[in-house]
Amino acid sequence: MKKYFLAVSVALLVLSLALISCSGGGSDNNGGNNSGGNQPGTGGNVYVAGVTRDAAGGFATLWKDAHPQRLGSYGSKANSVFVSGNNVYVAGVENNCAILWKNGFPTILGGDSSSADSVFVSGNDVYVTGMITNYDYTQTLMLWKNGVATNLGQIVWSAYYETGVYVLGNDVYVAATERNQGGTIWKNGIQVANFGNSTGAKSIFVLGNDVYAVGNESYIGLSGLPSNHATFWKNGNSTHIGDDNSWGFSIFVSGSDVYVAGRNQDYGTIWKNGTPTRISNDMGSEALSVCVSRGDVYVAGFDNSGAKLWKNTTPTSLGNGYANSVFVK
Repeated sequence: MKKYFLAVSVALLVLSLALISCSGGGSDNNGGNNSGGNQPGTGGNVYVAGVTRDAAGGFATLWKDAHPQRLGSYGSKANSVFVSGNNVYVAGVENNCAILWKNGFPTILGGDSSSADSVFVSGNDVYVTGMITNYDYTQTLMLWKNGVATNLGQIVWSAYYETGVYVLGNDVYVAATERNQGGTIWKNGIQVANFGNSTGAKSIFVLGNDVYAVGNESYIGLSGLPSNHATFWKNGNSTHIGDDNSWGFSIFVSGSDVYVAGRNQDYGTIWKNGTPTRISNDMGSEALSVCVSRGDVYVAGFDNSGAKLWKNTTPTSLGNGYANSVFVK
């Protein structure tokens, strides 16, 4: 999507207990610049959020069953998608401002130099996480509930360090990379877990009493140079799943199986319980969002030919661009 020279998410989307949906960052829920959900999808319509590119530039796009709908002007990005009832929500950026599209109609969430990374709907409430860049070029983590903003603190933010949100019952969980403490989980606005300043977290999923997050941990690689391991955490306990130069972007839990979408070395990869499957042989490809519905594994991302949706590793081309988030309803 974005990574490398692309800038986005992934991440994430999800399901709520009241929904039968699944989106990129669930238990048969969703993952990505997306966060997970808790109920299996019906295996019906497949929604993908991302960017379409043409000769004039890129613009935010929503695909429904591979049919594109343009959402924004040139320079806009669609980072996360969530479907609730008949309403389709997409979080992203337009004119350098955080945006939430509902059924194609935009609402501005943040001012100049802001971004909306992840959207989650629970009942009648719409939650969005993202960031605002300050005058001193630091970034502030933002949580919007029905358009009302809450400042959660200073974070590190980039194409590899985005934010994720997940709602379970009355509890709102947020994953991001805190400026001085690394990968961090907030619950109802309070920090409840820090993974260490060598880590980054960008997607979150909650199943019962278990809280999962995914991202990376930095270290000195075999070459003696700084590198990263794709890593996920379950209740604060880390599991490294990637080789040198690997990143985890989206997490989804289905039953006892943990799925992570990311990049292993230079290739888009899905891990199931730590075992990697390369989904593209194109160097520079990335898997940005994962969702499991009725036993089928959906992945959004990109390879050298553009935006892709993979179903059980079989690709569908979405055209020139990149796909950040997938949701199945």
